[in-house]
Amino acid sequence: MADGEGEGDFDTEKGLIVGNIRMGFGHYRISIAMASAAHALGCTPYWMDLNSYPDTTCTKVIGAQNDLYSLGSRLSQKSRLFNKLLWEPLNYEGFRQLTYNAGDQKTAELMAAVFKNIPKDIPVIGTHVWPAQAALHAGMQYVVNAIPDNWPMALHLAEGSTHLVQTHQAYMGYRILNGMAKKRVLKPMPADSLRYTGHYIDHELVSNVEADCDARLARKRDGKPMRFLLTIGGAGAQRELFAAVIRHLMPGLIIGGFLTVLGLITALSRVFDAVTDPLSAAFYPIVPKLVKKFGKKKLVITGFLGLALAYVIAGSIGVIGVTVIPGIVYGVLICVIAAFPMALPGIIPQSIVAASSV
Repeated sequence: MADGEGEGDFDTEKGLIVGNIRMGFGHYRISIAMASAAHALGCTPYWMDLNSYPDTTCTKVIGAQNDLYSLGSRLSQKSRLFNKLLWEPLNYEGFRQLTYNAGDQKTAELMAAVFKNIPKDIPVIGTHVWPAQAALHAGMQYVVNAIPDNWPMALHLAEGSTHLVQTHQAYMGYRILNGMAKKRVLKPMPADSLRYTGHYIDHELVSNVEADCDARLARKRDGKPMRFLLTIGGAGAQRELFAAVIRHLMPGLIIGGFLTVLGLITALSRVFDAVTDPLSAAFYPIVPKLVKKFGKKKLVITGFLGLALAYVIAGSIGVIGVTVIPGIVYGVLICVIAAFPMALPGIIPQSIVAASSV
């Protein structure tokens, strides 16, 4: 939804707003799943990113909070002391308390203005609590609050909305407001304000799940490598977890039992850089001598061919598989072959600039 759209721009019969704040991989993925499901049901989903109206108080507040949370998330991956003394207590207990939610509910009043020109009878699904709270403050009549976390926290409450949860454990935790006022026993949430829905998954994935599972079973029967898709969020909070998974699978990778594919290859790309960068640096003293002997043009062509060969080897993994050639062999070949071509851009452009300035 673009800034400035008014009531005449909406499908008031089948329209549905997916409200998000573009704050974290999980919230964004859930928004996509909601929009996908709405579209499959014949609705007209409207993507409303409350973090995309830079001239509004709403976006300024969310942007500042987002920057602060992202900083904390990154620091938590680098400092055990910060994680233990501040980050974990804040995320597990601080956000859990009703007192925190009370402040958030008040802050969300500053975000309500972005709903001013939207027809109030269009349903809103918030994949973060702020869009849900803001919609309620703006007078939207049908607000659904899709809670992303399975750890019950008062942070995710938007009083007046229908709350969705993904697990039975989360349902019970939110129903009794477990631990949200320390050890006090609280009155339960009204039964009609909480719904257990199961996981928020894109329609495209769910509609094809039988065929996909049949294909996986067929790969297993045919003795083909097992494949994993690991997705890592922007803050890299799952980095250490996935690194542990890869370390556990490494013997299988070496003997050819697994084929690991990373959606965001943070962990493996760092391993590649750690090996290739020193090798590439080792070629730096040699490159000027080779330039004098063979010329820049020939070396650049050689570099392109070398990188092309590395890409061909990487691409052949999916064709040949690691059952024929062990995964460690592919890794060594790619690192060694790519090292020299990667050294060329570090030297040749500087020599061209130096020559042109003389």
